[in-house]
Amino acid sequence: MDRLYPERFPTEATLPARLLQQARYTDAWRLPLQQPALSPPALFLAVFGHRPGWLKGLFQLRNLLVRPFGLATSSRQQLDAQPDPAHCKVGDTLLGWTLYHLSEHELVIGRDNPHLDFRVVIRKQTSPTGTDALFATLCAPHNTAGRAYLRAILPFHRPGFRWLLARAVRAGRL
Repeated sequence: MDRLYPERFPTEATLPARLLQQARYTDAWRLPLQQPALSPPALFLAVFGHRPGWLKGLFQLRNLLVRPFGLATSSRQQLDAQPDPAHCKVGDTLLGWTLYHLSEHELVIGRDNPHLDFRVVIRKQTSPTGTDALFATLCAPHNTAGRAYLRAILPFHRPGFRWLLARAVRAGRL
């Protein structure tokens, strides 16, 4: 996982103050871009648009298990869709997640549920060595169910998020 550097969560990201205040988990990883011209939506799709079949299967299993509890889920078509990053706009659904903010240098995407809200923040930034991308996640549980869900997924999220990023780097997509 060379080239991935732990970073502080970007509190200056375009997020509602309530999410920052309610956050119970954040992480962030910075990596130098081999393809600095990629837009934030293209960066998102370079990582999350190439999930292996077994990971898509885990998402489908998660959806099956949580649907009876009224939680938002993604259809197979949403998980498999490959939108054109040049035509993404706020309000679009990308791979089952809602695009909340988009600018030349930042993308904020995620989902709100009764138990927990989460966001993925992707920021392009100039560094002394070129252009870097910052990939960050934030989870804000609302109740006991959200805190329990967060405890249950963190053992998978922590290594999984780094693995997806490293996989995209190794494949030359970033």
